[in-house]
Amino acid sequence: MLNMNIKHAINDRKQAELNALTFGIAQTQYQVAQLQSIVTSLTQKNDDFKTLLLEAEKRRDTALSNLNMVNQVIAGIKNMIGNTDMVRDVTLQADDKIEQTAEHLSTLIKQLIFSVEIIEKLAQLVNKKKASGKIITNELVKTITAASADANNAVAVTLTALTSCYVAKTSGNEAKNITWLEYEQSRELYELITQGKTDNTPETGDAGTSAPAEKQPSLLALLTIAKEESITKYNAAFTASDLVTLELAQAQTGLNNATVKLNSLKLGLAAATAAAIAA
Repeated sequence: MLNMNIKHAINDRKQAELNALTFGIAQTQYQVAQLQSIVTSLTQKNDDFKTLLLEAEKRRDTALSNLNMVNQVIAGIKNMIGNTDMVRDVTLQADDKIEQTAEHLSTLIKQLIFSVEIIEKLAQLVNKKKASGKIITNELVKTITAASADANNAVAVTLTALTSCYVAKTSGNEAKNITWLEYEQSRELYELITQGKTDNTPETGDAGTSAPAEKQPSLLALLTIAKEESITKYNAAFTASDLVTLELAQAQTGLNNATVKLNSLKLGLAAATAAAIAA
């Protein structure tokens, strides 16, 4: 009778162990299922956040590229403004020199014409004297005639030079107008992009009391804002993606541990069942 009680007690203890293992397996299976669901959800969430991060990175790179491009355009415009301003100054200086040369040539022509008139009067006087029987050497007549021809030639050459000066002045004026137009268009383009004034832009003011009109943001300002916003959004997307990746890693670790525990419990149950059957 005592042996029977002991046998029943052993059987009850083994059954209790089997029940405990079975319950532990059920609990662990439920935990594994929950963790698997969490890992699956976080995996999808991680993929979505990686996609958002790539899109944010592309927008950031595009914004940076656009801003760099407009900065290069601005630098080119400023360089063009500087060059045209220099060319304009050189053109003005050349125009002043041509004007001075033309004035000198004009004065020289007047003096040459006066000399021609004097020489011609002298020639007329000599001819009259010679016609009246005065002794006038042929050498003197030849000299006066040559002097008159040379003076007329000098007037013609000087007139040609003066004409060349006025042609050069006309060409200079055309070049000056073209340079000024290029300068003005470059300055207007610079102000359109930046809403700022170049170093060579004259200051203008209005003595009126009306309030100035509110300006819209310039292209440079808009691209700068877009760049800053894209960087902010990229940083936020990077932080969010990093957090999700960390959560996924932690959940995956928990799932791995629960799976190992489940397998261990199953092995324990199988061993306990075999021992109970053998007994």
